[in-house]
Amino acid sequence: MTQAIRDHKKLILTLLSGALLLILAVVYIFPFFHMFSTSLKTFAEANMMPPKLLPEEENEVYVGKSAGKNVSTIVTMDFPKTLALDGGGSLTNFDKAILNGVSSLLIAGTIYFTIPMLYRAMIGSENPSMREEAVQTIRERLEFMRHSTITLDCTEEAAANFIKEGQNLQSLTFSQYLLPMNRMNAVLNGREVEAYFLIDTPPLFQYASNKRQISLVDMDLLNVHFAEDSPLAGASLNNTTAIIVLKNYLLTRIEGMKNPNNRLQSRKILFTSIYEELGEPSPIKQRRQRLRNYTEIYLEYLTQQNYISGYSFTRTGRVVDGVEIVLDRTTRRPAPTPELTLPDETNKGRFKPNKQKPRKRNMIR
Repeated sequence: MTQAIRDHKKLILTLLSGALLLILAVVYIFPFFHMFSTSLKTFAEANMMPPKLLPEEENEVYVGKSAGKNVSTIVTMDFPKTLALDGGGSLTNFDKAILNGVSSLLIAGTIYFTIPMLYRAMIGSENPSMREEAVQTIRERLEFMRHSTITLDCTEEAAANFIKEGQNLQSLTFSQYLLPMNRMNAVLNGREVEAYFLIDTPPLFQYASNKRQISLVDMDLLNVHFAEDSPLAGASLNNTTAIIVLKNYLLTRIEGMKNPNNRLQSRKILFTSIYEELGEPSPIKQRRQRLRNYTEIYLEYLTQQNYISGYSFTRTGRVVDGVEIVLDRTTRRPAPTPELTLPDETNKGRFKPNKQKPRKRNMIR
């Protein structure tokens, strides 16, 4: 038997064993993770992604200063042209919320997941109702990101000795799929099952983790509900795409204010920045008022949860232009940056779920 035939057989066996592992995960492990994911206590957010990544263009991300000069990382995206693109082919802020949810599951030890599991990680609710429209939206964005590649050129960081693991590096560039994962569709006992399997750590989150730009916040900060004696008892926020992006953005900004390593002096969040984040730079008057109401409801909830001490509206002349966040020493402190890697067992083909209940939700700062 020639070496080529042996290599071919080895490849086929590898693919078959991988498919069998994913099927076994759906049949035996998913029921466990269905219960496990509902106990997800924390949400992770990373904040290295530029406001808008344009396809096949160099997007400059400022990372610091060295010898008085700005140091930047160049991010290039290659999007699949065969898929329908939103926002003119750019990575959206809703995509960022999805990436945060995937990262939260990963930190909790979950590498096999379904769309409802991911949705729970994104909105902080244990048993949310999910419309087919929301399922389809998330499915399309997952397909978009698992077929999109990202290239990070960290040459300036290497030259400035910002990369501790490579003191002698003169340049560093790496490329990977934005969401490195496989998808499987099957019919089990007459029921259709769609599952995803992470095969590597998402590159943006690995980079953010190395740069210590990941924040952990309690999952209950996403699940808005007021106490019965609250003036806003009964008020809620429907988890539309805009509301999910709004909550992610406000948490990101406030986490930046709380981070002692940041030099942020301002506690003000402009409404114009919120509109830009939502992809609505010039909303009509009724829409502006609605978005301000949503912002007030959410900040009131964060105050109730002791995440912030309070807030106040700011004005330029007679126009309300933003909100000022009030923080003090009694509010919740940011958690340590987590290690963001796949469990070692996955590399051996026999994944064992994390026995400890997750504490935090992962967010890129």
